[in-house]
Amino acid sequence: MKNEFPRHLPPLADFSEVLVFPNSARKGSVMNGGPAWPNWEDQVWPRHCRNNKPVDLYPKTVESEVHRIREPVIWAGQAHSHFGHFIAEYSTRLLQSKNEKNDAKLLFGVMPNSIGRFSWATAPSFFREILKWFGGSQEKVYFCHQTLKVDKLSVAVQGEQMGKLPPIEQYLDLLDENVASHSMAPNVNGLIYVSRSRLLSNLGGHAAAKYLDEVLEVSGVKVIYPEFLPLHNQLEIYLGAERLIFSEGSALHCLQLLGRGLGDIYVINRRTGRNNSLHDIAGSQLRPRCKSYKNFAPIETLLCLYRPNGDPQVGLGLALYDVDQLHVDFGSMGVDIESKWDSAKYEIKRNRDILAWLKHNWAQSKRHLNREDQNRLLDQLTNANLSHLVGKATEILDT
Repeated sequence: MKNEFPRHLPPLADFSEVLVFPNSARKGSVMNGGPAWPNWEDQVWPRHCRNNKPVDLYPKTVESEVHRIREPVIWAGQAHSHFGHFIAEYSTRLLQSKNEKNDAKLLFGVMPNSIGRFSWATAPSFFREILKWFGGSQEKVYFCHQTLKVDKLSVAVQGEQMGKLPPIEQYLDLLDENVASHSMAPNVNGLIYVSRSRLLSNLGGHAAAKYLDEVLEVSGVKVIYPEFLPLHNQLEIYLGAERLIFSEGSALHCLQLLGRGLGDIYVINRRTGRNNSLHDIAGSQLRPRCKSYKNFAPIETLLCLYRPNGDPQVGLGLALYDVDQLHVDFGSMGVDIESKWDSAKYEIKRNRDILAWLKHNWAQSKRHLNREDQNRLLDQLTNANLSHLVGKATEILDT
């Protein structure tokens, strides 16, 4: 490949008469659509990359009337509907784009099922907040709902990507400058726990997560629920905290909107990686931003439903705490939860969460799932010494 990934931020690249196709499909968070860059096989950083390697496909031609855009436009990426993926994968061209060509409009692709319906007004609130954080506005945004021919299309490099590589240092410089340009009032606090216990159960998490929140609050830890806070408030909390403990999830990616100077960051995992290694969703990106970064994995079992091909739906799984290890891990962070822990209360709430999670996920997914594979879940319950839940779990799977 000729156009290799840069170690420094290059100027925006300019292309003439580029066809941009609406997304016809997607695989995970990677879309089949967008600019058909010239000399496709030789392009690297104008395309969508992970670990400095393109992961996108040449856009599938969509039969539609071609609309011509004659004014200069910047390709910004995909307006992904998932908070974490939008930040980690598709927001990282925005800051340099607005800095270098503030007058040009930003062009976004949209999710395949949103073609013709996605607009500034219907976009997720986080999309609008993030655009404003980086200096964007409604008047400076295009969405690709049909095949476009753009006379002059520019594109910035991804300042950081999903994967194991750190951000480009100059990108962190831009983020530092952007933070300084905002009127921020950091909410000074010694220790913050960022919970995901109030998210819908079908999104995965930890069983009895709300009980852990209660114990932490009794222990003097401030617990926040970022999905209920405006983005600006979240960022002020993160900037002012000496220590941040995250329940593993997309809230971690919010830190990628900030530059350097963050405090200590701890992550309570709900998943493990291959060979039971620590699952590290943003460590490579966040370590250059913070004083220290550490993952903990107090997981006894991860309950999963299975796809028809037999693969576990890990991201939607429900983690069961290894309670003893959980106490040790929080103790190492200077928080005594063991003396406040009521095992009976915990077990009641854990069991309720397991059945609620199963009921919600099975109802949503049973048309697409193989029942035989779901019986593996019953074996997991038995192996986790939860055989007393097998009867009720079977009733749910039989509905």
